[in-house]
Amino acid sequence: MSKKSVVLNNTETYLISSRNVNDDFKIDVSLPKGYCESNEKYPVLYVLDGNRNFAIVAGTAGLLHTGMDAPKVIVVGIGYKTDEEHAKFRSRDYLPTISENLEYSGGASKFLSFLEEELIPNIESNYRVDVNRMLAGISYSGLFTMYTLFNKPSLFTHYLIGSPSMYYDNEVIFRFEEEFARKHNDLEANVFLSVGTLEAGFDMFPGMVSNVEKLSKILESRKYNKLKLSTCLFENETHFSVMPATFSRGIRELMGE
Repeated sequence: MSKKSVVLNNTETYLISSRNVNDDFKIDVSLPKGYCESNEKYPVLYVLDGNRNFAIVAGTAGLLHTGMDAPKVIVVGIGYKTDEEHAKFRSRDYLPTISENLEYSGGASKFLSFLEEELIPNIESNYRVDVNRMLAGISYSGLFTMYTLFNKPSLFTHYLIGSPSMYYDNEVIFRFEEEFARKHNDLEANVFLSVGTLEAGFDMFPGMVSNVEKLSKILESRKYNKLKLSTCLFENETHFSVMPATFSRGIRELMGE
């Protein structure tokens, strides 16, 4: 039997070589139904951990539009050439500080520059997009999404943050939040923050639920006029079972019509 490749409908896939990260990234672009027959502009949903999450998000986004729960969107999956590279280098790109316990870490600032200076201009020069950009991530990539929120909030209009690994490096992300709050009086962003309640029992992911609750209270206490924050605790969901629910609810909450 000949080897078959599985390709999603209306999807384009290519590699982008990044000078900031000094690596190649696999980019999957899912175009909404009717894209080629119209002149319409669309929001863009950038999803991290693309090797794992792109197909889930592309399918979910299409289903939500079918039910009139969300508009048509262009979904951009940001991944790696192979699943092995994804497992190896996601810590390099998503974690903001260096850990002696990991082979790769601390490259979040370089990866953020890749998004800002290389990927987003590429997408916006090749596809019809409107002003709305969403960044979506879960776990390590959820931490990176939060890192982006506190370091370059204007780069995206919407932030979908699921089960963020805020325990990393002695909860360093809270220091990024404090630094942002010292320098800014407002935070203009639409944020969906979530976690599964059963994640509280995962010893390998300490403080997952309590940290989400803690950060939600902190952000509410800042009284940012332009921040729209929705926090959701999914009952009886684990760190892995919560992923589809997070994307579905998050897209609907952030971009729902």
